Amino acid sequence: MVVASVLGFVSNSKSILSVLSGTFLSSVIFTLFGLIIATKITSLNQFILTTVPVEILGFVPALLHLFGVTPYFLGIYPANTCMDLIAEKDFLPQVCF
Repeated sequence: MVVASVLGFVSNSKSILSVLSGTFLSSVIFTLFGLIIATKITSLNQFILTTVPVEILGFVPALLHLFGVTPYFLGIYPANTCMDLIAEKDFLPQVCF
């Protein structure tokens, strides 16, 4: 959180609060993903082999969103919304209920 606040300050972010909240939410989400995986694992080797596909599945939508390719069903993907929150973009119009 300290690094995120320093980076937000150095980048002249309009809202340090949105940078900190986006950083906090994304760290909580990915920590929970890791804990969910860790509860089913019995060895370190199994943990490493299990986390690699989960990380790939977790980061592909975020990379697509970073390059401007966001399919409709990934409009509210947690990493994408956190990136928009940190970048101070409006992410709600992407979602149609």
